[in-house]
This record gives sequence, C-alpha cells and structure tokens, in this order.
Amino acid sequence: MCEKLEHNVITTSKGIGVENHPFNNPDDLAGARYLIVGSFPPYRFSIKHKQLNKNDVDWFYGSKDNDFWGKGGVDGLLQCALGCQGKVLATKEERKIFCENRGIAFLDLFQTIKRYDNLSSDSNIFPIEIVDLTYYLDRYDDITTIFFTSSWVEQIAKKEYLRINRDNLPLNRKGEKPTSVEGGVFYRFKEGKKSVKIRKLTSPSPMNSGNFQSKLEKWRNAIKNTGLDKMVF
Repeated sequence: MCEKLEHNVITTSKGIGVENHPFNNPDDLAGARYLIVGSFPPYRFSIKHKQLNKNDVDWFYGSKDNDFWGKGGVDGLLQCALGCQGKVLATKEERKIFCENRGIAFLDLFQTIKRYDNLSSDSNIFPIEIVDLTYYLDRYDDITTIFFTSSWVEQIAKKEYLRINRDNLPLNRKGEKPTSVEGGVFYRFKEGKKSVKIRKLTSPSPMNSGNFQSKLEKWRNAIKNTGLDKMVF
C-alpha cells in the first residue's frame, strides 16, 4: 500500500483571507453603452472595516492617488479624454451621474479574490470568482464597447470568453476553431445582436509609471471611433 504524501504549502495571503468586491452591481449596467472593466479595488476599500485615506472616494478607481478621476476629482484621465477639463467630480454621486449621462458603466472582472499581503497591484491579486462578461453582454443589448484598464484583465477576459463560447465562434481562415479573440470584438450569438468592440485603456493606477500626458494620449486613442469620442457635452 502506497504511503500518502502530504504537500508542503505556502500561505500567500498572510491571514488576510478572502475579499469580496464592494461595488460591483450588474444593475448599474442597464442602459449603458460603454463598459469599463478593471480588476479589483485596493485592499483598504474591500476589507470589512474599510480604512480609507483622506480624499479617497468609496467607488471605482476611488484612490486619492489614482489618475482616473484626478486629484480631488479634477482633470482626471476620464474627464480630459472626454474634453471635460475643469469638471469637478469630487464625490461618488457626482461621478455616477457624470457617467450615467454618458452611458458609461463599470464592472470589475473579479468578484472574489485572495491577495498577496495587502498590496493593490494586479500582480498581488489571485482571482477566485471571475465575472461572466458573456452573460452580461447578452443581457444588456445597449453595450457597444468594452474598455479594459489593464492588459492582464483583458487577457483573462478573452480566455474566459473563448472557454465559454469557442463552440459557437466562426472558423478562422485555416478552417479551425479560433484560439484567440479575433477582430477586436466579442461576438453576440443571438440573432440580431451586434458584436461588442474591445479597447484597452492604459492603467490609471499610480503604480503605472507612465506620465499623465502619455496615459491621456492612449486613452484618447482608445475611445476613437467608439461613439464616446463624438459626444458633445
């Protein structure tokens, strides 16, 4: 009889345990045309007893140091990319209204995670539950474009999309089932439903070492020809 061997294990989360997403709300997608998909909020936003810093806002990209909304909600990447410089979005309510008026919604890809230490970079996140984007794209017909905020999130979302939908996808030029997402779109498979464009924004995180202007140029390029760049406010 073979002896059963016990595995040695490494504890990666050092007692922090499982974190659940504090903001993800699929109901907020109703009527949205543009879906911004990130990974997961920083540690201080998702723990049971939140430890927010001064000037943090308890919502998506709410870290006071994040370039998404800018310092104090002024001249962030989103406002500047949309030509809304000087627009102050200091509170959660102001940010939600601003986005709802422009057909923008948020849905992070990870619903439940474990985290290495208490660090906030994507490399410190271990996903446990991944949001099924295919389900929401089928449910919310108005969504025309997904903007991913990091290459890692985009890569995982595409792998999950292929895993779920591979049997329904059209054959590639070689007559084979595709092994990657082709054409920069997620297909919808129900009759009469349009495909969804995929674009990547450069990360607004302070851990992204690029300067603000280089990030902004990439954001402006990402929204070109999506309809979002043509809106007049």
